[in-house]
Amino acid sequence: MIACDIDGTLLDYDYIPGQPPKINHALIEQLKGQDIALVTNQGGLPFGIKGAIRKDGRPYPKPDDFVDRLKYLLEVLDRAGVVVRRVLICIYHPKADAALIGVTHEHLLDALDRIDQWKTGAYIYWGENWRKPNPDMLLDAGATIYYGDSPEDEEAAKAAWCEFVNVDRFTGV
Repeated sequence: MIACDIDGTLLDYDYIPGQPPKINHALIEQLKGQDIALVTNQGGLPFGIKGAIRKDGRPYPKPDDFVDRLKYLLEVLDRAGVVVRRVLICIYHPKADAALIGVTHEHLLDALDRIDQWKTGAYIYWGENWRKPNPDMLLDAGATIYYGDSPEDEEAAKAAWCEFVNVDRFTGV
């Protein structure tokens, strides 16, 4: 199974909330006709629930922001002939309060209900062992190849014994 990271790999890393994300069309072209899994850390979501602001002055994304981006990506992938079999999302962050991670889990479940086909195909993990660079999400996805843009993606792929394809961090430029 081919697995892909989302932010910085398929979608622009430096997105602007409320605007459609920029898409890495070159990578999507390479994936045409393939079945894939999306495997992503979304540890900023608990901070988004709290209304926290990043060091660069932008707000952290909320679950609705993430799901809007995911829905857009799924539509683009579908139009390109890429079949997404699973979506694996880890919302754990080592600096986030456990109760806030639990609240984020509930908000994300509610937001994912807006993407009907993913009611059973999306998996939300909120334990430390699931967060990349740990390999557990890739192992759960049955990944044999992983496209990612960060050292933690590469480390997770190596630990999961799957091939890593480094994608230059996509910023939509």
